[in-house]
Amino acid sequence: MKKLITLVLVALLTLSMTACGNGGKKEEEPTGPITITFWHTLTDQHLEALNKIIDGFNKSQSEIIVVGEQKPYTDYDSNLAMALKNGNGPDFVSRYATDAVEYLADDLIVDMTPYIEKEYGSMENWKNSMIGETYEECTQLGGAYLFPISSSSQVYFYNKTLFDELNLKAPTTWDELLYNAKVCYEHTGKAGFSMDDELDDFQDIMTQRGFTYIDMDKKEIGWPKEETTKLLQWYVDNCKAGYFTLKETNTYCSVPFASGELPAYIGSSAGASYALMNDGKFEAGIAPIPQEGTHKYIPNWGGGYVIFKTTDAKQEACFKFLNYYASAEVSAAWAAGFNTIPSYKAAYDTAIYKEYAANDLAAKAMTEQADCMGWLRACPGSNAVRDEIQKMIRTAVLDGANVSVEQAVETFYANTSAALKGN
Repeated sequence: MKKLITLVLVALLTLSMTACGNGGKKEEEPTGPITITFWHTLTDQHLEALNKIIDGFNKSQSEIIVVGEQKPYTDYDSNLAMALKNGNGPDFVSRYATDAVEYLADDLIVDMTPYIEKEYGSMENWKNSMIGETYEECTQLGGAYLFPISSSSQVYFYNKTLFDELNLKAPTTWDELLYNAKVCYEHTGKAGFSMDDELDDFQDIMTQRGFTYIDMDKKEIGWPKEETTKLLQWYVDNCKAGYFTLKETNTYCSVPFASGELPAYIGSSAGASYALMNDGKFEAGIAPIPQEGTHKYIPNWGGGYVIFKTTDAKQEACFKFLNYYASAEVSAAWAAGFNTIPSYKAAYDTAIYKEYAANDLAAKAMTEQADCMGWLRACPGSNAVRDEIQKMIRTAVLDGANVSVEQAVETFYANTSAALKGN
């Protein structure tokens, strides 16, 4: 369910180079408890889990009060950008590296390196406390501008009852995934597979095949054009044959999956609770996503938290909360409540996480593929690259009568080159 909505660049580009989360004005240092605000879009059980963490922190000390503000998911990014411009934005939020790079260009966010070195003793100690390549992703912008807590990623959801009936197993390769989709289509007459974010599946396959995502020296896509064309044709052919289907925009595949209409899909582990809401219609299974090629890879959808520039006191208060959030017991409880895996190794030894990992289907799948978790380069224009991948796929699949695969690919390369070069 990892859903990366495009950051509204126009709003950010109008910000002053000296702007900060409160409109560029340094507030006077408070004399009493410091109140810091945190924006998010969480609902239902995820909101309940977050509120428990906020309440726990607020009760654990008397110097800082954290206020969580739930915001509508629709237009969240554009509303956040406008609030920052107008000086009434939050003190910290959860973001991805592709967002942080834009904030950094406008000098909006804090490098947390001094706080981390004070807390962990050194950046090396912080790095060693984390799983996989989490540290590399969070420090790729030249400082500690992202503070990770947990990671979700893609998992493969499937109707185990139907798969058992058809003698199918969870796929380990993309060829096996296609085979399963064909068999389901032939049996049900409906598409056998879909994707919550087809652009992420596209990135998965190209990365697993060993191709560079963005050539930072040339400022252009590193994928060979002929390989992009082949993979796009694969999408188009299988959608045209009825084996695959693209989900409707502003929806999640968990809805048709839970109703029994869709036999399998790839989506976020964080959406597992919704996918399993099928009123006992069938037994569901969750497995790692397929792997092929020279490089094992799943995306890291944890991102991290950014602290906006306000006052020294508020910035330090934000870090203290994040450090509490990252502690073993707290982050383990968050992972269990949000169907993710912790970013920090210590959490895996807690009783909370061990029970969660032993009994939760999504946790089991995520733990099995945790060593495959990697990251993709974020740079100015990389948000636009993601948009263009999505546009290329949907244009070729849905408007194939007017736009050929080759034309869609040519447009993709031209638009991404312009975006990465700042044209």
